[in-house]
Amino acid sequence: KGRSSKIHLVIGTQYPSADILPPILRANIPSRAGLTVSKDYESKVVLGETGCEKLLSKGDCLLKLIGTQPQRMHGAMVAEADIQRFMV
Repeated sequence: KGRSSKIHLVIGTQYPSADILPPILRANIPSRAGLTVSKDYESKVVLGETGCEKLLSKGDCLLKLIGTQPQRMHGAMVAEADIQRFMV
C-alpha cells in the first residue's frame, strides 16, 4: 500500500544482521543501497548478494533497483548546515 500511495521509506542500520532485517522486511523493500561492510554475509543481508565488502568507503555504495543488477554509485557529503538551509 505504501508504494501505491507514493510513500518512501528509508531504513538505515549500523550493523546489518538477519535479526535486525528479517526476511519479511527485506521482501517488502524492493530497492536497496548498501554501504561498505566487513563480511560478505552482511552484504547478502543488505542487497541479497555479495559486493558491498569490496567497496572503498567514503561514500562508495552499491544501489540495487527493482529487477536490476547492483550499480556502483558514490554518495555526496551533505552537512547539517546544508540540510537546515533547504528546510526553511
